[in-house]
Amino acid sequence: MAIGVLPLLIAAAAAFMVVKLLMFIFAKPPSANPFEKRCTAEIRPKVIDQKQRDQVLKQGFSKDKIPDGLDAIVIGSGLEVSQQLLYYPKLKEVLVLEQHDQAGGCCHTFIDKGYEFDVGIHYIGEMHYQSVTKTFVDHITNRQLEWAPLEDDFDEVVFAEKDKELRRYPVYSGKEKWAASLKKHFPDEEDNIDKYVIKNALLEYFILKTYF
Repeated sequence: MAIGVLPLLIAAAAAFMVVKLLMFIFAKPPSANPFEKRCTAEIRPKVIDQKQRDQVLKQGFSKDKIPDGLDAIVIGSGLEVSQQLLYYPKLKEVLVLEQHDQAGGCCHTFIDKGYEFDVGIHYIGEMHYQSVTKTFVDHITNRQLEWAPLEDDFDEVVFAEKDKELRRYPVYSGKEKWAASLKKHFPDEEDNIDKYVIKNALLEYFILKTYF
């Protein structure tokens, strides 16, 4: 006696649901959420003296410094990862290995002829309220990184074409101000600006800065 396709599909779907239910019942409890609680650490005084900073950031590798009973090892630019690992109750000893002469990745600074230069991110948005980004950064820095507000027209996109005058478009802090500026330069594109550019403002800006 032939068996129809539909009963086989129903049986397969039922078996799949049973397996998923058993996996849910006997699964291990979820890992702790490191962002469950807002970071409320007190902001400490800033260390300005370069020698004191180097004592922390420029610690050369030595086997003698490796503690016993490591719970995790992070290799390369892992300060944010290691900081989050320490939020888990069972992880107490985390080792970070970095091939550069100092830790920090894109957060490096260096001093030349008395001037300090940074080589990483020089501005970032959504730090004036408790956004997802700010919550993440607060946790990985233990809330020790403070933010300065940008000027209204903090950057500029410039189009250079052969035998044509340079086209300059200021980039404003805040989507509304930027939208108003774009509409002033492109009055026939107001609907498109509202529908597309404002929803993808950050992405569009980095595309312009990267490819033009």
